[in-house]
Amino acid sequence: MDDEMEGDFEDFVADLAEQIDVNAADRDAHANRDHVIENSKLEVNKEGYGRYNQGVKDIQACVADPSRNALTGNGKLVFSLLGRSNDTTTEDIDEEYKLKASLTTATEKLDSLNVRLNNKLVLMSNFGKDIVERRNAYSNASRSEEPDSRAQLRKAIENLASAEDQFNMIGDEIVIIERDVDRQQVIVDGLGSDLTKFRKRLLLTQFTARSVLFSDPSGMMSKDNMENIPDEQKDLSLMQLIRQATLKDVISTLRTLEGAHVKNDDDSFAMFADTGVGVDDTIKSWSGMLNDNMITDYQYFLNNSSVSKSIEAIFNTAYDMASIRRGNVNYELRKTTSKTTNNTLQRELYFLNLIAQSGYDPTRWAQAFGVPISGIGKRILDEWKDSGYVPITADALTQLFVYEDFNQSIGIDYSRLEEAVIEQFKPKNKDKIDADALLNIFKNIERDNEGDSDPRSN
Repeated sequence: MDDEMEGDFEDFVADLAEQIDVNAADRDAHANRDHVIENSKLEVNKEGYGRYNQGVKDIQACVADPSRNALTGNGKLVFSLLGRSNDTTTEDIDEEYKLKASLTTATEKLDSLNVRLNNKLVLMSNFGKDIVERRNAYSNASRSEEPDSRAQLRKAIENLASAEDQFNMIGDEIVIIERDVDRQQVIVDGLGSDLTKFRKRLLLTQFTARSVLFSDPSGMMSKDNMENIPDEQKDLSLMQLIRQATLKDVISTLRTLEGAHVKNDDDSFAMFADTGVGVDDTIKSWSGMLNDNMITDYQYFLNNSSVSKSIEAIFNTAYDMASIRRGNVNYELRKTTSKTTNNTLQRELYFLNLIAQSGYDPTRWAQAFGVPISGIGKRILDEWKDSGYVPITADALTQLFVYEDFNQSIGIDYSRLEEAVIEQFKPKNKDKIDADALLNIFKNIERDNEGDSDPRSN
């Protein structure tokens, strides 16, 4: 028994020692990663891109105290880069380096050929002027009556022939160089196209809801707010360096904004079903995606999502109070429409859905980065939460705003009714209520409300 206990104790000590080694290795790995991150931050500053390090601090300030800090331009730059550099691998960087090196070499050769061509053209121009002078000398010698005119004429002919031979030789060389320039230009154009296609293909593989969200974290969706891609965000090596310096701090900061819905078994984090946001091939094939992908993504949502049609009906009904007075709200909500418009409610709900798809809590994200949420938006968010974060279908969205018991007295001003009953109706006999008088009060109030209805209903 003692031997068995001693053996168990030895196993325990061995396991403990192994665990200590593992923990020490983990600590060393974390220390190494932190060391790499700190070095990357220093390198980013050294390369002249310190605004990205400042942008991380600005994002942290937004999340920590939204009421005192707004998202800055530097913060948006960090979001933009992290969205574009998502999952960039060493192989990607190597491939881009090879393409860039080939393009640089080909461009240098093209530049060299163009220099040679320009030099030959200048030389040819000079020989052209020389030929004109020698032809004039030949013409003068042929008309001269001097004793040595024959010798002068012979010399003029030789000089002219030599100049013309040189001129023709240069012309032949120019033809060859021009042909080489044309061929090299094709090579340069091809390599440039390959590099552009590679970068687009790389971005397309990373075209996720989060990359779209990071492209415009405040959901402004205005071309005026979409700056051109900075040069450093077109270079994978620089992007990787800046990403290495900023990613950990930003993701750690944003972790406090993550939503409870990401714990669901369902792979989809969306608020709405059947939206197609961030994944459609139509968007991926669009050539301008690199600059304003949120605008394009929103347009797809607006034109192709069944949910957007329900939102359109809700928007129209919310701004048509005459419809509610006439008791037509249910009909208006359920009307099918193939046309949607770019309006504030569509943009708001698209963006809240995009936040949810990215794994963040829409309310907390909106608070952190100054995104307003309307009463309708809050109502939908509450329903999504109460349902256990199950994506809301178009029909379910419409049903949220349908009146189940919609009666004809909806237009009555109940505060006026109460006042009328208390102040105006005073029965002479306290033990007996005049029912006819009370009925007349109701009729008068209903008639007053009908008189206030929208003139379009007449």
